[in-house]
Amino acid sequence: MQFLRELFGEKYLSHLTAVFGDEAQAREAADDLRRHPAMERVQVSMIAPGESRPTSKVEPETRGIWRTAWKSHLILGVLGLFLGIILAKLLLATGAAFATSSPNVLAAVLAFFGLSGGMILAGLLTLRPDQDRLVGAARAAAEEGKWTVVAHVKNAEEKEAAREMLSQRRAQVNASL
Repeated sequence: MQFLRELFGEKYLSHLTAVFGDEAQAREAADDLRRHPAMERVQVSMIAPGESRPTSKVEPETRGIWRTAWKSHLILGVLGLFLGIILAKLLLATGAAFATSSPNVLAAVLAFFGLSGGMILAGLLTLRPDQDRLVGAARAAAEEGKWTVVAHVKNAEEKEAAREMLSQRRAQVNASL
């Protein structure tokens, strides 16, 4: 798990959103989250109805996303490259005719595919498709005149505590991975 954490440049990897019908309910939920002993004050924000850029509150770590892009592409690209080379060596060790007839081509092709696969995986990590649902829910709520509470959490314990607190308030809760 620590290896996966090294791929990201963001401080908060998971986010939760909870949609409320009015400001008072949203403020009360946000205040409860802020008072939770494991949550820092900066981890909770609110999106008001009609807010023009709710995405910036759901995903506030723009620099962290760029660091994620660099780190994940570098680490996973190099890892994929080495895995491709290792696979080529294993195939050569089997003595298979297709491998031994052109060992340099085999190594180059498998290294290329390993590098490409690592880069594609890094791109998926950087794009964070799990966040789209949260951004969409926050936008829809803002357009419908509802309030959204956003909680940024560092680990599974904080995520579960925040989810439980928000669910108890009968809010529509969405969470990223």
